[in-house]
Amino acid sequence: MDSGRQKILLVITKSNWGGAQRYVYDLATNLPRDRFEVIVACGGSGTLITRLKESGVRVIPLGKLGRDISLGDDLGSFFSLLRILRTEHPDILHLNSSKAGGLGALAGRIARPEAALVAGYRPAGVLENSVTKSIGRKN
Repeated sequence: MDSGRQKILLVITKSNWGGAQRYVYDLATNLPRDRFEVIVACGGSGTLITRLKESGVRVIPLGKLGRDISLGDDLGSFFSLLRILRTEHPDILHLNSSKAGGLGALAGRIARPEAALVAGYRPAGVLENSVTKSIGRKN
């Protein structure tokens, strides 16, 4: 931790510019910099990376992380996440999108079990549907 700030690592699968990426961008650029050191790790080489860097946010590329299933690329991304977690020592691991969420949760529990794990952006309706079903409310 740097000068009392909490280190937060935001992880997202793709760096194109869409809803989840906008969410990560807004979060990364609006957290108080006197309280948080923000790092974003993401796959690809899209607009999100450019905008984050222009805003002064540190970005760690996860080059082969992508939405489609690819055993070799996914395994490589998992080990990259492990290295990042062991190097950066984040206090908070904020995971966004399915692939980053799955790989990141597993890597986080192995490399940084003491870090707070946060699941961020998810497809609209998924959580609401499961919550309303569990409490017996109809949508």
